[in-house]
Amino acid sequence: MRGDSLFFPIHAGYSVAEFKGILKYGAEGRRLTTEDTEFHGETLLTFCDIMPIAEEIMSLVQTEITLKNARDKMKADEGLIQEHEIRQMTVSALVDTGAWTLVINEATREQMGLDIVGTESGTLADGTKEEYDMAGPLEVWWKNRRVLCDALVLPNAKSVLLGAIPLEAMDLTVNPRREVVGVHGDQIMHCIY
Repeated sequence: MRGDSLFFPIHAGYSVAEFKGILKYGAEGRRLTTEDTEFHGETLLTFCDIMPIAEEIMSLVQTEITLKNARDKMKADEGLIQEHEIRQMTVSALVDTGAWTLVINEATREQMGLDIVGTESGTLADGTKEEYDMAGPLEVWWKNRRVLCDALVLPNAKSVLLGAIPLEAMDLTVNPRREVVGVHGDQIMHCIY
């Protein structure tokens, strides 16, 4: 079952205009549906598999977040390490309300020095269901709001995904039409251009 995702051919040589045509008309001059699995004999993938092209076709909401190793933060609070030794990074995260938690790749996990704390089952946009490592703990900061959580490690993820649980924990809202992330009851605080 493919759900309501958009699907594209694997071939990377298509231009953005050709992809827009594929979206609109499909292989036989008709609009593609979620039941279509091939385009000119090529297997179709979800837009997540070709994120750089999808970004030019449709708007995606991204926001800047800071990730901090929570164990390092505790060590700094106890005076065991200096504040500047806390492993952290600021990234542009793709806001994905379909993801249940924060998603990072293996390189980010290693750079942040996060421990594997368990495994969780996850289903990708293409329907693939696997067990993935959970890494943490880490602090996720959006402006002056933070949440402590673990992250699902998708080894080859191209983007950090900010999922539903951390969004809810920080009381953030998403307006995909205006491409903004904001706070419940407050003015919009962050706009993507």
